[in-house]
Amino acid sequence: LTARLIEDGLRQRSLNAAEELMEQLPAAVRVRASGEEDWRSVAITQVRAGDEVELPSGSAAAVDGVVISGVSLVDEALLTGESRAVPKQAGDAILAGSMNRQSPLIVRATQTGAGTRIAQMVELMQHALASKPRSAQLADIAAQWFTLGLLAVAALTVLLWWWLDSSRIVPTLVAVLVVSCPCALSLAVPAALAASTAQLSRHGVLLARGHALDRAPQVDLWLFDKTGTLTTAEPVVSAVRLLDPSYSREQVLALARALEQGVQHPLARAFMASAAQSDAVETVQDLRAVPHGGMQGVWQGQTLRLGHAAFSGVEQAQPPEASDIPLTRLGLSLGGRALAVFDIAETLRPGAQEALQSLQAAGAEVAVLSGDAVRTVAAWAARLGVARAEGGLSPEDKLERVRQWRAQGRVVAMVGDGVNDAPVLAAADLSVSFAGAAPIARAGADVILHHPDMRALPRLVATGRRTVGVMRQNLIWAVVYNLLAIPLAVAGFITPVWAAVGMSTSSLLVVLNAARLARRERVAPTH
Repeated sequence: LTARLIEDGLRQRSLNAAEELMEQLPAAVRVRASGEEDWRSVAITQVRAGDEVELPSGSAAAVDGVVISGVSLVDEALLTGESRAVPKQAGDAILAGSMNRQSPLIVRATQTGAGTRIAQMVELMQHALASKPRSAQLADIAAQWFTLGLLAVAALTVLLWWWLDSSRIVPTLVAVLVVSCPCALSLAVPAALAASTAQLSRHGVLLARGHALDRAPQVDLWLFDKTGTLTTAEPVVSAVRLLDPSYSREQVLALARALEQGVQHPLARAFMASAAQSDAVETVQDLRAVPHGGMQGVWQGQTLRLGHAAFSGVEQAQPPEASDIPLTRLGLSLGGRALAVFDIAETLRPGAQEALQSLQAAGAEVAVLSGDAVRTVAAWAARLGVARAEGGLSPEDKLERVRQWRAQGRVVAMVGDGVNDAPVLAAADLSVSFAGAAPIARAGADVILHHPDMRALPRLVATGRRTVGVMRQNLIWAVVYNLLAIPLAVAGFITPVWAAVGMSTSSLLVVLNAARLARRERVAPTH
């Protein structure tokens, strides 16, 4: 019973992080429909997508949504594994369960109830714990055959002691039945799986299917999509060239942000992402978008423009020379006077380089498969130190590559995030996607990363390796124990009382060994 209690505790810890967040969601929130003036208090179940919801300081967000007013710091640690509070402002996404640590925010709900990220996390974790990996299924089959074999041994024991000493039949039979421990076989794998699931979930790694921990250490070929996987889907301001010495880098960026504030175009979000929490926001009047040109407004009585060369009047904002890594170049001018040139490019996902290096150091091969231009893919692969890279591939091409490698006996893992990655994710031995990926990509993934940092992949492999090791230790112990204890019981050397002690101790040792996997320290260095 103690062993079962510990095992149940391990399983519960696998869900605790998400369930604690669900419990922290407020029972009621203040909302108003879009366009209304008056706020009203309603139950969380009555909030609908499109409603504007108040998020007071010190409270948990009740819905997934987008900030429409306010600036604050939000703690998403239990959702994504990110330990630091994340700055949020107008246009940024908010996840249900994240804690507002600073100033009040107004959020427009995009997902409520079962559609929120946290509700999906709970469902995925429950599914992962309910689905058994192949090793667990084999252990259950072994336990079933073990039980049948044990009954046969018990029958032979009765016949043996009927012939030797009939007065010892009952205590010897009881000892044989009690000392045997099929439950240690059945506990050996699921207890380790539950403990590792709990450990990984605290770092934003969610197992959608139980076999992922078995498979991750076996992978010898990791395949990565490029756009949205190795590189972020959102561009960033990669370079700022000042053309007027009377303006600083911070000033021209502030002017650019003033023009792009509230604009949902990816280039606009690149400028907003460059803002620090303390940066002041400039005020621009008569703000408007000029089709095929850029953004225009009036600042300090002069026309402020941000856009391509012909529109902004900044000659240096001509498109850059042919480059393997594409850039978008924009000019900023004030009253016809050139102020700055901005180069905007996609950037590496956090931890991508370290993750690929760690996987290669562990003995796996890494390759990039992408539909992007061949030269672009080759340039990014060279930057990452990846020798094998193919660009210009269709989803069918990627699928064919995976099938070829698997036919050669390779164990293939695919990491992707787009709709076009869904077929190859389904075909790979192990598939990994991101919480922000296309729904069809998430649905086909064995592992979901809720943190943008890709160093979670080496953590997954290291945890899988430890888990498989603990499973193996538990199974060896269960087999050795039974091979030693049952013959001794048949021979009459173990009494029923000591048989009970041995059986209970065996189960307890198996579960305690698995519990080591749930310790809170880091599994392995991330680089």
